[in-house]
Amino acid sequence: NEKEVELFDKNLAIEALEVTNLDQAATIATLQAHLDHASVDVETVTAPELDNFEVQYWRSAHSQQEEKFRVLYSHCQSLASERDKLEDYCSALSTCEAKTKELFNQQQVLTKSLLALVKREKKTKFIEGSNTLHYAVTEPMPVVRDEMASAMGRIREEEINRLADVVNVLAAKYSPSRHTLRYDSSFPTNDSEPRSGPKQMFSWVHEEMLAMWVYVLEEEVTPEEEELYNKLLEKQLRPAPISSPHLPKASVNWNRLDPGQFRNLPSPSELPVSGCSPDPNFYSEMKPQQTQFGSLVYIPKWETYICPFGRLFGFITNMGVVSVPDQPVHGYRCCEKTGVWMIDARG
Repeated sequence: NEKEVELFDKNLAIEALEVTNLDQAATIATLQAHLDHASVDVETVTAPELDNFEVQYWRSAHSQQEEKFRVLYSHCQSLASERDKLEDYCSALSTCEAKTKELFNQQQVLTKSLLALVKREKKTKFIEGSNTLHYAVTEPMPVVRDEMASAMGRIREEEINRLADVVNVLAAKYSPSRHTLRYDSSFPTNDSEPRSGPKQMFSWVHEEMLAMWVYVLEEEVTPEEEELYNKLLEKQLRPAPISSPHLPKASVNWNRLDPGQFRNLPSPSELPVSGCSPDPNFYSEMKPQQTQFGSLVYIPKWETYICPFGRLFGFITNMGVVSVPDQPVHGYRCCEKTGVWMIDARG
């Protein structure tokens, strides 16, 4: 706490002053005792000896006071360093708390938006008089409409912030501080004068304002300007480059490959695929066919197909048809379209 730190600093200063006063009182008492002793033995002590004694005494007293001051100064520095660390820690905690609150609010908004989206897209079951069942989306509830309005407000706020960022970038680029002569009233510009070179103009005019800057004047656009502007449009219309991902190379586990068992692998048979067509017209479509008596009859078109759903390779067993294994056998894998056993590779 700042108040506790300030009170501790005051107490430390008072304690240092008390120690200094006590040291000064002890020094004065010691000097007084030496003076009294010198007044008694004034006849036995000479002036040079007394001066030498006082110099040595004051030097020792100064060294003691300097050592105490260094100790107190080091202690104060350590306290200041600890206080700075505590202040940084408190600042980091406050920043973390603010970020946590912001993240919590964003999560709440996201949860409300997702729930409103689920409720808005929820379909209601309707049964008509002819026992026909169908699903349809109904009008959203007031809570969902309020959430939709708040979402639109957030989107509009983000667009405004993005526009403000663009304006700040333009202001930083075209500020009067950088182009004093161009924006100074004492040096007015003459719009009737020809524009500067295209290369110079395309270098310092922002891309968002380049079309306005090129075509706003009544004078004709030069071929060089037209070419540079077309190159800029091609650069914007061209999609971003797509980097190919790092694809692992195909490899074979040669330790599990057993060529001696290759001749023992069974050969699959090509069999018709059984199933139902998802198209109802597949069964209702008819095809004319002439009989042996010359009459014309119509039969289902699907009956004329030998394998209407195609063929695949498999194995005939006592439990029916089994598809080819999807796992390698002795290092070989069977293709269900060709029925060929080939070496299994992984990539």
